[in-house]
Amino acid sequence: KKAEEQIVNERNLSESILNSMPGVFYLYDESGKFIRWNKNLETVSGYNTEEVSHIHPLDFFEGEEKALVAERIAKVFADGSAEVEAEFIDKNRVKKPYYFNGWATTYEKKRCLIGVGVDITDRKRAENALQVSEEKYRYLFNNNPALIVIWDPETLKILEVNEKVYELYGYSREEYLNMNVLQYRPAEDHEKIKEFAARMSA
Repeated sequence: KKAEEQIVNERNLSESILNSMPGVFYLYDESGKFIRWNKNLETVSGYNTEEVSHIHPLDFFEGEEKALVAERIAKVFADGSAEVEAEFIDKNRVKKPYYFNGWATTYEKKRCLIGVGVDITDRKRAENALQVSEEKYRYLFNNNPALIVIWDPETLKILEVNEKVYELYGYSREEYLNMNVLQYRPAEDHEKIKEFAARMSA
């Protein structure tokens, strides 16, 4: 009786831990049959317990990403672990970006994959916002009518130039990035540039 109670208590504790996880948890065998999962998987996917027990892990993905996830699942069973970012598709065909990490394990004498998935929507949104910001900066930088040269005051090495600079002086961007600021300025400017660089580095 005590042994049975201990088993029940341990299982309840296990379920409590799994269901308190912020992401999705899952355990399935090599055939893709789900064995265990947390409530978050049902919440995120929109499928109930009975439906999840009959769904295949790859059914949550489509297209090229489905093939990518299949390749990573095979990698888990071959190498022991793998990770992937992919669009997770719920029952209503709504997609959300997720990061998945899986490991090979043995459960009830079966080779299985145990893994977790985390919603990375906020991270992707931040990455996209940063990319848009960088594209705007690059556009304004290159289309600025002024000559803009970014250089390191310690080494005098040129780090970046806008298009107006290499249109005017005839060097390519690649050539500028292999030069220092003295190499394209007349000799009479060198001392002023060195003095300015010393003040900036102080």
